[in-house]
Amino acid sequence: MTREATGEVRFVGGIWTTRIRVCGKRQPFDLPTCATKDEAKARSKLLSELARRFQSANVSVKDRDDAMRAVAGASARSLKVALEYCSELLGGVLDDVGTRGALTFKQVADEWTSGDLRKKYPDHVEKLTDAFLETVKSRLTKGVFPVLGERRVTEITREDCDDVMRQLPVPKSKTELSRETRRQYAALVNRVLNLAELAGYVQRSPLPRGWLPKSGPKKRFPILYPGEDRTLLGCPAVPFEYRTLYGFLHREGMRRGEVAALQWRDLDLENETVSLDENKTDHPRWWRLGDGVADALSRWFEDRGKPGPTEPVFIDEHGRPLTTDHLADVVRAHLRAAGLTRADLESKGPNKGPFGVHCFRRSFVTRSLANGRNEDFVRQRTGHKSDELLKYRQAAKALSELELGELVPLDVALSDCPGNAPGFVEPWGIEPQTSSMPC
Repeated sequence: MTREATGEVRFVGGIWTTRIRVCGKRQPFDLPTCATKDEAKARSKLLSELARRFQSANVSVKDRDDAMRAVAGASARSLKVALEYCSELLGGVLDDVGTRGALTFKQVADEWTSGDLRKKYPDHVEKLTDAFLETVKSRLTKGVFPVLGERRVTEITREDCDDVMRQLPVPKSKTELSRETRRQYAALVNRVLNLAELAGYVQRSPLPRGWLPKSGPKKRFPILYPGEDRTLLGCPAVPFEYRTLYGFLHREGMRRGEVAALQWRDLDLENETVSLDENKTDHPRWWRLGDGVADALSRWFEDRGKPGPTEPVFIDEHGRPLTTDHLADVVRAHLRAAGLTRADLESKGPNKGPFGVHCFRRSFVTRSLANGRNEDFVRQRTGHKSDELLKYRQAAKALSELELGELVPLDVALSDCPGNAPGFVEPWGIEPQTSSMPC
């Protein structure tokens, strides 16, 4: 079997070049618009195919060489024009040669998630946080790549993208995906194709304006009351690692991805501050920790044998770095273990969801506003914008009417375990305080 000619690609003088055998002679071609070796290989393969076509064509040497150099030096956007010129010289018999070197949908997506596209277009391509990156990769792998992964971006049509939406995987625990989840899958397809257009891999995305599904109605989710917080954090049936996590989330208002990525170097426990550099919105934040949080984490740090600065602050019950997978189910199981059976925590409906890990953040915002904290206090800790806080105002007003007050300091809440046997000592060695609250 004859081996397919692909040329000899090299990086010389700051640009990619290739040597192609044209009518029996090896000729060099500069590839100035190719930024990576993969792009240079694809263009070299395309030139090799053109050379094979020109070998049996009645075309002058000058016209042939001019056409091939035009293809070699063309940007992704102008490549189509250069290939049309070649097609005219060859009598319109190029078939699909212009798409053979095109990248697949998966290759473009991988360029995005690896950060390579951001290096090329730092002003147009956002940096993905670690938590969001894992979500993106998971959804692309499960729902998008099975349909579009191996398709060349130059061949993808709107119908192909509609097929993705028709075939989205539904978890076994659900009968259908929510409108918001479907929109998030569609947003990934749309984003990758827009990036392909930005990079010049396609002339234009096949998706029209308005293809992205509209957002559904915002669901209401419950919040955790101060008394319930104390019950949960003082319940010995809940692993201490999770009680520390829940107490921190409820007092600081971080996103679940931020807290999973939090390292000891992000904390200044001596001065009781926390600093977030990389996060979902690329909005760096720094603030003073809530009451008792620094003391609780200092004892947690000692109990864990003084971990290194890059070690995660929060771990699971097995000592492994915390992951956010299925964490909502874990939270609800721990609420039930603590005897917290208020109906609003568990109920769900078309416009109502049960309590999940993100609800600690919602609770923080609602409670802070209800107790008279201003929006600057909240935004400093959560990164919300002013218009995003408007949706919390109604719930905050209702909560203020209950007059439930503030949370107890975290070190106190974690030490106060009323269900413990006499003489019980928490992992950090603090004798529990007595309380009449059931666990």
